[in-house]
Amino acid sequence: MTDAQKIASLQSKLAKQRNEIGRLTKLVEDTEATKRDHIFRLRQIIAGSLDGHMGWRSRAEREFGRVK
Repeated sequence: MTDAQKIASLQSKLAKQRNEIGRLTKLVEDTEATKRDHIFRLRQIIAGSLDGHMGWRSRAEREFGRVK
């Protein structure tokens, strides 16, 4: 294997690793964003229930998947 082939092989491996790191980073960011959105919705439901807003119970049922 020549030096040029070794360099090309290493560059290929490096590119694959960068792509995998990018994919995993995006997956973590998406998961964190989903959790933040869920927590925000739950806080809105709790605040609505404490303030006595109309419809907070039905919103909670929809959020938790308990709508009949």
